[in-house]
Amino acid sequence: MSSHPLTKLWLTFIGYATLVRNGEAEIIASTHDLSAIRGLEDEEIRDAVEELKRSTSVIEKQSEALRLQQNAMSSLIKNKSRSNQARAQSEKSQLRIWNTEKIHTSASVSSSQQGF
Repeated sequence: MSSHPLTKLWLTFIGYATLVRNGEAEIIASTHDLSAIRGLEDEEIRDAVEELKRSTSVIEKQSEALRLQQNAMSSLIKNKSRSNQARAQSEKSQLRIWNTEKIHTSASVSSSQQGF
């Protein structure tokens, strides 16, 4: 387990939240003298807040990097789609040209055969 102030504070909060959710916090409070429990010092709270700010900054940078990656991926997908559409149009055009040439060649062959 880390001895980092934010980690301690977070674990303390999670533990307390679990006790409250389970109803055990009230039982402990009513059956024990809690005056001996040390509260959090201002410095510990400041350290935890600073660590939270640092981690928030890291998360924001990671989020920005992910947003940029998502934009790049979307751009690649759009370009791929456009490329596929252009290739399909090109293939259709080429097929039309070949079919037209085939018809003309068949007509020429037919004309030549009639001339014999």
